[in-house]
Amino acid sequence: MRNKIKGYRIKLLSSILLVLAILSLCACAANKNLEINEEALTSNLSGMMAYVSMAAGSEEGKAVKKMEIEELSGLLKSSRAPFTAHALVNAIDGYEQVIESSGGFIDIKGVEFNSSAKEINAKATCQFEKRIVNINAVIDEDGIIRSLSFAPEYTAAEIGQKALINTVIGMCMVFLILALIAFIISLLKYIPKGGVVENKDIIKAEEKTVFEDYNNSDNLVDDLELVAVITAAITEFESLPDDSSFVVREIRRREENRW
Repeated sequence: MRNKIKGYRIKLLSSILLVLAILSLCACAANKNLEINEEALTSNLSGMMAYVSMAAGSEEGKAVKKMEIEELSGLLKSSRAPFTAHALVNAIDGYEQVIESSGGFIDIKGVEFNSSAKEINAKATCQFEKRIVNINAVIDEDGIIRSLSFAPEYTAAEIGQKALINTVIGMCMVFLILALIAFIISLLKYIPKGGVVENKDIIKAEEKTVFEDYNNSDNLVDDLELVAVITAAITEFESLPDDSSFVVREIRRREENRW
């Protein structure tokens, strides 16, 4: 296994050196004062894209992505590659995603540069097999590519088709969620009512039982207030003296009268 990994490292180093050797015939190194050397920077971008297009999807590309960043950085520095390890790994991943809809890389049609105090931004218009793909790169003061991203140019028909598909998917998701909510609401009727209602029913039943027991009681003499009221009413009705020995000993309810 170690021999296989070592073989990939040697192959990677030799591939990068070969690409850079070919491209270095027509370009020199970039200036360090952020003055844009378009020829050199375009050569660096071409070299990186040539290697990325070769490594993407291959065993060598897989080996590159599995390598430790520190190890890959050391390997790139030893080969004087004009790009960092992070930029290379991200470029290979981005190229593998773009190649599905845009085809393989053919060449760079043109590059636009603009610089700031610490970096240079480059926008390369590249011809792929199926469409134009814009490549955005960030280059430091030493001419080293720090990041690289892909932006395919889609036609109006392709954009409309994607928008229509996204709209249909979104509407379907909304209707599915509304149907799910309606289904959940329809299930609420099967949920048993809480204990509050049951407690109310129990309280009502107990009150009804007490009321019936009270109404069915034959002897209400234990109700002292009721006895006192009835005694006073009879005494007043019969015109009995206050010192009368009249005493109510039993009270019975008549069946034909509620009183």
